[in-house]
Amino acid sequence: MADLGSILPVPVQQTKETREMKLKWLLAAKQERISKIVHLKQAIEDLVKGKIPEIERLILQAQQELCNLEKTEKLVSASIDAEFA
Repeated sequence: MADLGSILPVPVQQTKETREMKLKWLLAAKQERISKIVHLKQAIEDLVKGKIPEIERLILQAQQELCNLEKTEKLVSASIDAEFA
């Protein structure tokens, strides 16, 4: 293919795109778009049903850990106050 622009010993005639060839190209282009749409919808579904719930779970876990730390902080503060009293 690299020598397409060079002078060939035999003349190469360019092929004219036929109606059938154009239709096949359109069918292929349509299928590419359909595949792209399906892929993007799947990406959204993966986010909604997988990634977002996982992030929400991590938020709930962090909130619970914060609550536990605050309870521990109160207990430690109360015990220090009792020692100095």
